[in-house]
Amino acid sequence: MVAIQPILRGVLWLLLNGPATALCAARVGAASHPARSEQSDSLRVGDVFPALTGEALSGKAIALPYTNGHKATIVVFSFSKTGGDDARLWNERLSREVDTTGGRVVLVLGLQAVPRLTRGVMVIGIKRGVPPNVRDRMLVVYHDQDVWKRRLAVTEMERSYVILVDANGRVGWKSAGPYGEHSFLELRSKLR
Repeated sequence: MVAIQPILRGVLWLLLNGPATALCAARVGAASHPARSEQSDSLRVGDVFPALTGEALSGKAIALPYTNGHKATIVVFSFSKTGGDDARLWNERLSREVDTTGGRVVLVLGLQAVPRLTRGVMVIGIKRGVPPNVRDRMLVVYHDQDVWKRRLAVTEMERSYVILVDANGRVGWKSAGPYGEHSFLELRSKLR
């Protein structure tokens, strides 16, 4: 029973902390560019954003990158509880701002490390706490998390990683740190 307590605390945290922690089943697609060495695997501005597909929490299909008329897509990745807190800050601000630019925000949570036994409980609880319009843009990655960490050059699990994907499916901007007003304004300038 002692080993289950940390898991239950994590489930409780996810249930109480809102939209950035919503879950759905997802499968990460293969890279859309040739393999590079591990050090240069990270996405750079101008690179084609690799395929990322799965089912949203609402049950609708998500296939990134969007290239069907959206001005841009902002993809917010998180891989830990603290990273989820940072993702929530990005989501709250972006949700207010991006609607005016015609873009779209997609939240991606890397939860490959979460035991399968607790995933179902988490999905049910979070689905109850997330508004239907937000469920359409939430994706959880249970596979290839290490690949995405390399692509995003993850060095700090305590923050989220934000990528702006332009209408042509190319990386237009990458966050350099946790959410902050300066980072947000820099991203917003790329959206206009």
